[in-house]
Amino acid sequence: MTLKKKIVLIGQSGVGKTSLVQQYVSESFSDNYLTTVGVSIKKKSLILDNQNISLIIWDLAGDLNYGSTYDNYIRGASGVLLVADGTNTSSVEYATSERRINHPSIQGIPKLLLLNKCDLKPEWRSNINDTSGIKSLLTSAKTNENVANAFEGLCSLILTGQKK
Repeated sequence: MTLKKKIVLIGQSGVGKTSLVQQYVSESFSDNYLTTVGVSIKKKSLILDNQNISLIIWDLAGDLNYGSTYDNYIRGASGVLLVADGTNTSSVEYATSERRINHPSIQGIPKLLLLNKCDLKPEWRSNINDTSGIKSLLTSAKTNENVANAFEGLCSLILTGQKK
């Protein structure tokens, strides 16, 4: 039996959500930046803890405002990857804001904060120590650092929560 799990990526435009998904699903990276309009959906199958899992990965546009469209996109998510760019302080504040973390549609489901672009760490301006109590992981879509660990770590959190 295959479990189907919806994963949602939330973060400001330009933080690397699409690049993380592309790296995880297709093992590729492009320097060409394409803005996601609305939502982009990709699938990836994996085996974790002897369980077949089909991930349905929803990459949300960074400029989505709260409202019915936003709620519809995140409704039914099994887990959330909050993505921030370490070179952009406002993106960390955006991803860790109380409004995002405690949004009613994702209340009580596993969340993982990805501090992306760790390949540019000398340029980081963000205080990565303040992650609002959310488990965080340094990632780089460009170098593939911790990309699989991010998605699979979130899946582990989902499976652990499911067993309770």
